[in-house]
Formats: sequence, C-alpha cells, structure tokens
Amino acid sequence: MSFGRIPSESERLDFLTALREGSSVKDAAAASGIPRRTVYYLRQEDPEFAAAWTHAKEEHFQSVLDEAETMLRTRALDPNDSRSYILLIFLLKRLDPKYKENYKEPEKDNTTSNRDIEISPEELAEATKILATLKGEAEDLSPEQFTNDQHDTPPAQLS
Repeated sequence: MSFGRIPSESERLDFLTALREGSSVKDAAAASGIPRRTVYYLRQEDPEFAAAWTHAKEEHFQSVLDEAETMLRTRALDPNDSRSYILLIFLLKRLDPKYKENYKEPEKDNTTSNRDIEISPEELAEATKILATLKGEAEDLSPEQFTNDQHDTPPAQLS
C-alpha cells in the first residue's frame, strides 16, 4: 500500500525538524507539505525514518525537561518568591535522594556468616589439621569425625 508520491529528503527533514521543535504530527506534516497518512506510512515502512522520528520526539522532550529544570532552579533560588521554598524542596529531591519520601539509607552488610560458606567434611578436617599444626597440637583427624551439623564444634570436643 502506498500513498502517492514519495516525499523528498527535504520534506522529510522539514517534518522531523518541526517534530523536534514541538509540533504535533498533524502540524509537522502540514508544515512540510506531506500528508499525515504518508508520514505514518513512512514511519511504518522505513526504519531509518522511524528512528529519526523517535529521535526528534526525544530531543523535544529533553529540551522541555531542560527548560523546566532551568525555570525550577531560577524560581527555587529566588528569595523574593514567597513560594520558592516549595520549588526548592522539589529541586532538593531531584538532586539528592535522601530528600525523597520514604528514603532509607542503604544497609551495609559487614557480616559474613560461616553458614554462607560451604565446606566439605574433608576440607574442614584438613583446615583443622593445619590449625592444630600451627598451634603445635597436631593430631590425626579423619574426615569421618565431622558431619555437617558439627561444623561449629571445635575438634577437641568431637572425640
């Protein structure tokens, strides 16, 4: 399905420029001389045109956000504006998360539980043997002396 003639690159650029400047699709199409149905058809059939359309809309949205933030900063810091404190609150919430509602300081986990580390009975026996050797109390410990529920019990108490 096609819609008459294919718009020129110049007409497409005019359409995209109008979108980027904030025009509606209807007004951008009229300004570029392209029928509105044709621009929707092009967006559906031409991936490059669709990407440029999306990019133009995103650029417009970003420019609106930038302008709004500039206005917010100007008014929030105006000592002569009796309501500037409200705007200042919004500005602080935007700039620093601790000013937001329901903010919770991130918890730091400095604890490591022995239960988080899986050690086989053989590995535990070898580690215990090394520790005992270091303490000068070497003894012949076999892996059978250890079961999973006895990991916290010192080897001297397992006899």
